[in-house]
Amino acid sequence: MIDFNLLPSWMSSFAQVFLSRKHVIYIVGGACRDLALGRRPNDWDFASSARPELLLEWFPEAKSVGKAFGTVIVPYHGQLLEVTTFRKESGIKNNRHPLHLEFSDSLEEDLKRRDFTINAMAIDPISMTLIDPFEGLRDLRNGFLQTVGNPHLRFKEDALRMLRAARFISQLGLIDVDPQCGRAAKKEKRALHVISSERIRNELQKLLSGTQVNLALKWLVDQGLWSIIAPGKPLDPCLVDLDQINVSLEARLAGLLLCMKQGSNAKFPAFLAFNKKSKLRSWALLRASEDTVLETLSHKSELKFLLSQLSEELIDAWMALQSARPRWQEHAEKWKEMWKDISLKKEAVWMRDLDINGTELLESCKGHIFPKDLSSLLSYLLRHVHHHPERNHKDALLKEIKRTIK
Repeated sequence: MIDFNLLPSWMSSFAQVFLSRKHVIYIVGGACRDLALGRRPNDWDFASSARPELLLEWFPEAKSVGKAFGTVIVPYHGQLLEVTTFRKESGIKNNRHPLHLEFSDSLEEDLKRRDFTINAMAIDPISMTLIDPFEGLRDLRNGFLQTVGNPHLRFKEDALRMLRAARFISQLGLIDVDPQCGRAAKKEKRALHVISSERIRNELQKLLSGTQVNLALKWLVDQGLWSIIAPGKPLDPCLVDLDQINVSLEARLAGLLLCMKQGSNAKFPAFLAFNKKSKLRSWALLRASEDTVLETLSHKSELKFLLSQLSEELIDAWMALQSARPRWQEHAEKWKEMWKDISLKKEAVWMRDLDINGTELLESCKGHIFPKDLSSLLSYLLRHVHHHPERNHKDALLKEIKRTIK
């Protein structure tokens, strides 16, 4: 049963606005799905018989954000509520939009146009009842994904739904997909060519945030969808247990690139659409995870050198990434112990850890070294103390520099 105690206190008064004007309103979409899973929704989506112009009249601060689709954002009790008028659709344009759209007075007509049964449920906030004409709750609880009606038609209407299927496998822990869905995805996969890299990126990012990432990626590969998303970049989800990586999106993104077995060449349009910070961090993790690099990490000094090329905030992500790779799992445990020892002894890893800075070095070696030499000399000192941590004090460092510049 659905726990209606999860409904916020303002829900009843909001619904009464509609009821008092002889209109109905229902909780739909992700909010309805969250409630069915026993989760408190972060965002609230509604479907109503009220037309957009009425909503704008009833709620003066509301804004229309999709006039053609009847969507209005209503500020209410500190929330931004998305309310969309019941509608029915027909025809297909560009594998993305309906050719014809008209408002409706029927909730069932509205639910009939939705992608999957798990998204075709509604909750009446007044009577606190579930409306579920396509048995989405049963499918959700059984971990089963199927479309509302013919999957070929659903995917033709919006090609992105094929990627949403994979995303729901990951996010909702679904373990079984209707075979007809898979067959339809294989047949309609080329329609993904019309979907922008940014929209594919959005779905991929949500997929990577789920709990069954590897299963979702395997479904994409098995249906031939991955070859459309990243042409010429074959993916083997068995190479990294992405579900095991819980530290950051960047770590999972780097893991995804490692599953493509192409190192720094494992770039594709949807990846390039990620924000700059995520790309730079995942690239850094990828470079520090190449097999030829990891094969050298037998001593603390090599580990310190490798980690010095990462920012400190990426260390946990790097460790988690190696632990999730079957080939390197045992080594990762040793590296964690090494890192624990390095941290405990406060041994120098980064340039900032040196007991001398560039200004002090110039002053102490006037006439012998110049500003242009500083970068290479400090790098030399850092490698020196990676091997000899006990020498990280100013006198010893100056002595070493003077020895090298004689």
